[in-house]
This record gives sequence, structure tokens and C-alpha cells, in this order.
Amino acid sequence: MTATTAYDNVANFIAHMDPEKVLELQADEEVQERLDQYILLERLIRLTKAKARYLLSK
Repeated sequence: MTATTAYDNVANFIAHMDPEKVLELQADEEVQERLDQYILLERLIRLTKAKARYLLSK
């Protein structure tokens, strides 16, 4: 079983519990801000790695 398959299985299980409640799920502001920061940091790291790969390929 791959990680993607495991995530899909868990997501399907949770979604089938109560689809309406799942759609209402929302993190509070503080948690959302922290997640946004993680996403920005991940994007910066990916961009930096892409630029490093480009420099090494020259």
C-alpha cells in the first residue's frame, strides 16, 4: 500500500462518516495562519531547490 492509497482510504472513511459535517470543518484563525506559514515555507524551499538544481546542471 502506498502513502497515497492510505491517505485516500482515510479521506474516504472520514468523508463517509457525515459528509455535511466534513464540509463544515475549518481550523481556527491561529491554526490557519500557522498552516499558511508552513505552506509558504514549503514553497520557498521547493523554489530554492529548483534553482539549486538549475545551477548544478550548468
